[in-house]
Amino acid sequence: MTHVSAIVFAVIICCGCSPAANHNQVAEETVVVAQRNGFDYVATLTKAKAGDAPAVRTLIDFSDHVDAAAALGHGVELVDLAVVLTDQRFAAVVRDEPELRRQRVARLFEAGFAYHRQYSDDDFAKVLPSTYAALNAR
Repeated sequence: MTHVSAIVFAVIICCGCSPAANHNQVAEETVVVAQRNGFDYVATLTKAKAGDAPAVRTLIDFSDHVDAAAALGHGVELVDLAVVLTDQRFAAVVRDEPELRRQRVARLFEAGFAYHRQYSDDDFAKVLPSTYAALNAR
């Protein structure tokens, strides 16, 4: 798939993804997949952004279950969550995750930064350097 095709595909799939400034809307695809996995994504995200550790854990665990349609929306929300919680706090949460999960979450962050309205593809390591390092540690 060419880069342009990938971007068009992402826009088509995630037309419901929330802008960075609107925290009350989450991509419909992400909400539906979360419901299939037994939790309310929006309520959990709200709790996580308020610092609720179990809610943060639920969202990180959910990263193992997102499909292609839900991945972009979840990635955008993970970026916003890490910014709200602070880079260092979020990095501390993911640092001890198994390597396979860290790789999945890193891919979601890359997708989130690529689609996020406030950031660009190359902003991950610049905006969240501790999280980037924690997720990409070998």
